[in-house]
Parts: sequence; structure tokens; C-alpha cells
Amino acid sequence: MRSIAVYALVAALAACANSDPGWSSLDAERDACAARAMASPESQALQHRLQGGATADKATPTEATQMTTFHHDYLRPCQEIELEIAGRTHPSLPALYNAAAAKADDNIAKLVSYQISWAEYARNGIAIRLELNARLEAARIALRLPSLNQLNQPRPSN
Repeated sequence: MRSIAVYALVAALAACANSDPGWSSLDAERDACAARAMASPESQALQHRLQGGATADKATPTEATQMTTFHHDYLRPCQEIELEIAGRTHPSLPALYNAAAAKADDNIAKLVSYQISWAEYARNGIAIRLELNARLEAARIALRLPSLNQLNQPRPSN
């Protein structure tokens, strides 16, 4: 399992397909937030777990602390940027993102409280991302949106 939903929820490094000048600043914020998250000491320390190293092992106390910090200090701020992009794309989309973020938060909480293994965390994360993408695509079709502004694109694995 090469991708992990927690990275995917902070989403998309590509630029939004919109000519509004406000989008370019949001794109820059999204890119900078993603870069900070990926370069963080916590991300670097957990990289083997987040990119294909998911096993039946549960998080160690050190990993749980690193994941909690990574989530709070890096992923949450990126989620907020994604929510703003979702709202600008269409007012109904933040609810979809909030629902997925709540599931991702719960997945992290279970991991750091030793209720699930890294493999379960990865499987759950993929399922959350797939469900979000399906809901975003259904919304795009129903609302006749020309673009989802890369909201449906998971972050590439490092």
C-alpha cells in the first residue's frame, strides 16, 4: 500500500484550473503546506510506515507521538486550505471534505491509541479516499461542475 489517505486528504499539488487570482494564492498555500508536511521531522520519521511499510504492528509510543504531532501541526492546517478550496469550488463540497476528514481523524485516533495496526490504518485510509473521490465525482456530475480544482487528486507518494 503505497498511498495513505491522511496524505491524500491534504490533497493535490497541482494548480487549480481557475483564472480567478485568488486561486493562485490558494494554490501556493496548498503547495507550501504540503511541502512543509512532507519535510517535517515527523513525516520523515514515519515515512517507512506511511509509504509501503504498513504491517500488522501497532504504532510504538514514539510513532504515536510523532503521528499525533504530524496530524495536529501539519495535516490539520493543510485540511483547512483544502476546505477553503472546496468551498470556493462549490458551497456543497466542504461537507464532503469534513465528513472524510472526520473519518481520517478517527482513523488516526485509533492508530495512536493502539486500537488498530499500521496495515489497518492504511486500508482504512485508502477506503476513506476512495469514498471521498466517489462522492466528489457524483457531486461534480450532479452540479455540472467543470472542475473539482484537483480536490479529487491524492497526493503522490514520496
